[in-house]
Amino acid sequence: MQIFYRNSVGLEFSDHFLNAVKLKKRGKKVKLIAKASVQLPYELDPQVESESVVEALKRLNQEIKFDVEDLLVVNLKADNVLFRKISLPRMNKAQIINAARFQINRELMIPVEEIVIDTYEIETKNSMVDYGVFIARNTYINSLVNTLKKAGFDEPDVIDVDYLKYLHLAEVEELTGYNFLVIESLSGLFVMLVINGKLSLIESSSISLDDVMNILIDNYGVTNDEALSILRNGSEIGAFGKQISEFLEFHYRETVYETEKLLRSIMGSNEIPQNVKIKIFLLSLNERLTNEFVKYAREIGLVDGSSISAFPFRKNVPVTGVPLGALGLAYRGVMEIGKGEFVSEEKAKVKV
Repeated sequence: MQIFYRNSVGLEFSDHFLNAVKLKKRGKKVKLIAKASVQLPYELDPQVESESVVEALKRLNQEIKFDVEDLLVVNLKADNVLFRKISLPRMNKAQIINAARFQINRELMIPVEEIVIDTYEIETKNSMVDYGVFIARNTYINSLVNTLKKAGFDEPDVIDVDYLKYLHLAEVEELTGYNFLVIESLSGLFVMLVINGKLSLIESSSISLDDVMNILIDNYGVTNDEALSILRNGSEIGAFGKQISEFLEFHYRETVYETEKLLRSIMGSNEIPQNVKIKIFLLSLNERLTNEFVKYAREIGLVDGSSISAFPFRKNVPVTGVPLGALGLAYRGVMEIGKGEFVSEEKAKVKV
């Protein structure tokens, strides 16, 4: 039994990659001790998809040296989770969940025995409380657990909602008031309204980095799988010269315009008081792409000149060369154990 420390493993499922990060917490110090990533074939044959995922998970298991004592946190992919916001009188957790089940059943006509619900408090308005509600089908969760067991992992200690994996890494003091977090991925664009650190609303768009992938494939003769790797690493993009830089500019100008539409959609739902100051934070697959996103967003502007910044990571978060989604999940495990802060790269060289 580990008395003085416990390791936390974050295991991230996405459409094209499976990522893992292991963190060690000792006292209040958190140190990155292992990371791994496996790229899945761009177009998986549905008949062998499950087998491919299990084999990829086995590789991750070996690379990070998963131990039964490790606290395991995995994500439920965004397309398997519904998010709703409901307003209820203040009540205890069990009553909130029961009320949410009834409302979701009435709204979506899903039998209550087929779903799992979790709720959290967003804010109080007069005598009512706004709650965020995450809904997932039991079949998705059971399938996820079975896949993990086939690959040699234990049943996860925490199954986290995909939307929250980056929020765990955010500097809480930066997210006071009204904030928009804009996340770009290979599967789409997500805009999250975060009020005082709590997720309040989500809007999404199908615009994604796929068009950048396609230009690499069509103009430079790389394969789908090679293009995926180039985008993930980020640093390799510059090797393709001026044309790819021009296309990145075109991509991000289009993405900024789409972001504006999503922001306006949320603001039009009367969720944000008039004349309130908002902050906008952007994040892409890596530092290189995030910097491009921020650059063009600032040139064009968003929501009447609102402040625009890169994602506000906690102090000393190792953002270079580390799968951030898996890191966020691993840090969620650290929070289960107790509060902890990342040590700097210099301090990380010292055994803790």
